Amino acid sequence: MKKILMIMSVLILTLSMLTACGALNNFNGDENDGKQLAKYLIGISGLGTEEQREQAIEFVDLVDADLSIWPADKLPVDLPKYPNGEFLVITEEDAVGVSVQNTDTDTVKEYIDMLKADGWVIVDKSEYGFVIYEAAKDGWELIIQQSISTHVIILIEKAG
Repeated sequence: MKKILMIMSVLILTLSMLTACGALNNFNGDENDGKQLAKYLIGISGLGTEEQREQAIEFVDLVDADLSIWPADKLPVDLPKYPNGEFLVITEEDAVGVSVQNTDTDTVKEYIDMLKADGWVIVDKSEYGFVIYEAAKDGWELIIQQSISTHVIILIEKAG
């Protein structure tokens, strides 16, 4: 679980850089220049382990994918569709993480209500200004964490 949290943290940095690189793409007209810059910046950042930086660099190439589509086909359990945002999925041996960009606190609360309506048991673990929910249903556990006001991480794993 810690490994997937570290990867998600590096992913947040990656997505932030890609946003900036999108502006560069428009500046010189070559979309690959912005991607190459993002890969270079991640590589020299010194954040995380070498393996985590390499995985983040691989995510740069996902920019052309339609990130507005909820990744239901990549999830190990049927979850309600998150109301809005841009989605990236990280799959590990024992867990799946969904990074949701361009969302907000009201949408997180709306999603929690959707999970409750779908039969998930929700526990609010928020403290010290951090929004964290744990959910359980049919042998599955979720951790929903709003790390910054516009970013949410949903971790999915088998209970136990």
